[in-house]
Amino acid sequence: MQLFANNQKEIERMLGDEYVSKTDVHVIDQDLQNMPMEDRIKMIMQQERQASNQRQTYYEKNANILQKLAETGSETASVFALEQLRKNGALFFEYPLEFCEILKKGNIAKNLRAIFDDISSGEIPKSEHILYAFVLMEMTSGMRDVVDKERVEKLMTDFEKAPSEIFLLTSMLKEAKAAGEKIDYEAVKYLKLYEKPIGEDLPGEEKEEILEMARDTYFNDVYKDNPEAAQRVIDELEGELFGIDGLKNQRTYILKYQGRVIAFCRFKPIKGKLGHLYAGSLNVCKDLRELSIGGYFVRATTGKEAKEFVLEAVTRENNVANESYKKCGWVLDEANPFEKTGVKYFNMEMDRREK
Repeated sequence: MQLFANNQKEIERMLGDEYVSKTDVHVIDQDLQNMPMEDRIKMIMQQERQASNQRQTYYEKNANILQKLAETGSETASVFALEQLRKNGALFFEYPLEFCEILKKGNIAKNLRAIFDDISSGEIPKSEHILYAFVLMEMTSGMRDVVDKERVEKLMTDFEKAPSEIFLLTSMLKEAKAAGEKIDYEAVKYLKLYEKPIGEDLPGEEKEEILEMARDTYFNDVYKDNPEAAQRVIDELEGELFGIDGLKNQRTYILKYQGRVIAFCRFKPIKGKLGHLYAGSLNVCKDLRELSIGGYFVRATTGKEAKEFVLEAVTRENNVANESYKKCGWVLDEANPFEKTGVKYFNMEMDRREK
């Protein structure tokens, strides 16, 4: 059976001597030339992973080949791309757009279902969660144009019930892309998002990282001209982190980059107010700005909690993020400011529960 029949001769030409010259480290010998098309592509992709010293050259040529596969519109090409996603997640990061194009040309609902099943299996490494979020975002971006729109929309509804880390990463990427952010997926693939449910506490080393990040943020940025205010915030956070119950009675979200805590937030039930949570410690490492993801982390986590609870928080009167908070659904009580250690604050509230 011929694979990728529509453009097979062109693909064969690209996979021949013009793809890998006789002077390159990886030479296509006669045995490889005689392999079935699908095996030849897999072999070349394996060779590509080993050719780190020729990375850029091979990237450009492989991307071109994958584009040709996308043009075939072949279901076999779609199956191949899905297999590569499952087996070689790290490699997939180098060709996300090309592989997504191939998957879109196949049965979108079927491919989405397969990806959801993979997510539900729990076998995907956390390091690849961001990758799956990207694939889902790309594949559903044009779902209004597909024939099986209803099935796709149902799958997306089901996806909201999937592990929250996956859903939150997808939400972050969707919002960032919609806002016109240029996302560096090579850097973003090192992001990991963790949700700690109520009833559990965080390890001591993570608490120390969170506290150190907050110290840097408040003493060297937010309150650099008001050390008394900075110390008050740090003391309050330290009390929450290392108190008798720690964070056992609070839900927390942590975003890490290359194993380092770069963003943190916590949601604590408010005594005497059933269904209300205090959203506190919305801390983002100031070095995170270059990743263009910190603000999206805060909005994704608060947005998720606000679907089930009324959120309450405080913000500085002169916080540059206040307008952004309003656009996200926070209502600021600007008529009743209050002051602590020389800083004016507003109370604010968010309620996105279905009425």
